[in-house]
Amino acid sequence: MARVLYDLVGKEGLRFSPFVWRAKAVLKYKELPYKTVPCTFTMIRSGTLPSSSRTVPVLVEQGKIVADSWDIAMHLENTHPQKKIFPHQGSKEAAMLFSNSSAFRLHRAIFPLVAPYAFEAVVDEDKDVMREKVSGRLSESLEQLQQREGALYEAYRQELAGLDRALGQMKETQSKGRAALPSPFLLGESFSYCDALLFATIRWPASFIGTHKALGEGKLPNLNEWWVKTNKTLGMDPEQGKYYE
Repeated sequence: MARVLYDLVGKEGLRFSPFVWRAKAVLKYKELPYKTVPCTFTMIRSGTLPSSSRTVPVLVEQGKIVADSWDIAMHLENTHPQKKIFPHQGSKEAAMLFSNSSAFRLHRAIFPLVAPYAFEAVVDEDKDVMREKVSGRLSESLEQLQQREGALYEAYRQELAGLDRALGQMKETQSKGRAALPSPFLLGESFSYCDALLFATIRWPASFIGTHKALGEGKLPNLNEWWVKTNKTLGMDPEQGKYYE
């Protein structure tokens, strides 16, 4: 039975959900082939998914249905232990901490920035759903957000700058501690779920504003170096913004 991942889709097949990209990153890293089932917001709300969940991703593998990106990561780690995403003791705890801190702050900065782009990107039947999501989370309308794009981008870039400094400090500490080259990933020499979380988070704005701008317009060297390494590890193009599968 084919491995199937239910995915959020916009116009022309655009895939932009950061939570689905978390699952895709794990699948790609573990080299597990999969097919996607594209779903609009309206389809998801109407009960298209093969579970009681009303959000994506949902993975179906050998008859087992797994919803939620974290549960999917745990399932894939347990059933396909090759190329571990939790490579050492404390990896799960580190990933949970990263998700609830750095990734959470980035999401708060990204949503108001990309909401107007997402509104234009979703299919017509999803326009009302997108407006509802914005009004439920923010006190500003889509039109007001669009007018403040410059300020919103700067707030997002400042969050990225904090990550870039942290990556630089990690490299400096590692260089002082040993003669070998600094570790290329967030938790060491191999890709982990922390990398999947950050990768998926940045893929979200990259789907709308391009990778150059989503990575701070070339002004954040440590983050850009990590991005290139991570994409190559996943077999992806670090310069490609939009993906349609």
